[in-house]
Amino acid sequence: MSFLPTPPEQDLDDEARALRERAAATSPGTPTSNTKAALLGHAPSLNAYLEWYTLRDELTPVIGARGVTLFGLAISDASGSDVCQSYFRSQLADAGEDPDSPVLDERDALLADLGRLVVTAPGEIPDDVYSRLEQSFEPWQRVLLVAFAGLMVATNIFNMVGRVPVDLALRPFQRAQPTEPEIEMGSTESGAE
Repeated sequence: MSFLPTPPEQDLDDEARALRERAAATSPGTPTSNTKAALLGHAPSLNAYLEWYTLRDELTPVIGARGVTLFGLAISDASGSDVCQSYFRSQLADAGEDPDSPVLDERDALLADLGRLVVTAPGEIPDDVYSRLEQSFEPWQRVLLVAFAGLMVATNIFNMVGRVPVDLALRPFQRAQPTEPEIEMGSTESGAE
């Protein structure tokens, strides 16, 4: 069960309602994710986390949508976040790839290495990784990579500490299936917790 409740629709202030609409625009045609539903409990927090989408959109022309997926998956795998792992695994599966063994070229492998190291050894990233990054990316692109990684780590922490359940649609993509059913949080209409 989630540690963070989903506020009922009637409890949302005008700022939270506006942010809910902004959040819905990030994933048109899909229900509000459990993460976004939990963040609706504090509008400034949701606003901060929605910047992940801004950075994702800036990063996509640099490394491609698949690169963003692989980078995010490496960070989420290293963090141990079921919510984010499942999201990125679903992206690979939707593209026809095996999420358990995606094929990586040299740049993909570099992004995956960086993603893992950001979580497991952020102050001890080897010089050869920095050198490869400097050879592959302009300075502003490296800033963007590190900023995106930081928000990705923050999102993983939010989901893990908040005990946010994996969205129903993403559960087939979980590495480890839950042993007991979890409540879907995505509907602010019902106020489900």
